[in-house]
Amino acid sequence: MKVGYFQAWNTPSIREADVLGCSHCAAAILKPLWQVQGAYCHSCDGPICAECDKKPGCEKGSHNWKRDLDRSIQDAYRREQNAKILGV
Repeated sequence: MKVGYFQAWNTPSIREADVLGCSHCAAAILKPLWQVQGAYCHSCDGPICAECDKKPGCEKGSHNWKRDLDRSIQDAYRREQNAKILGV
């Protein structure tokens, strides 16, 4: 999952790269580094950082920050809609 873009201006040449988010811990991963030494979690269906790759296998959905964020957004939306219906 692409989460951003990186530019380093303090180097002799401008360094640019896409930034991915680790599916387990949400750490930022530079895409060129991930392509060389990164890993992929087939349970979460997303890239993972080197630190999470060292840990034992993934239990599907046990620590997926994207799922938790989606749930929070859906809960907030549901509460907002219920408040509108009730006239609160």
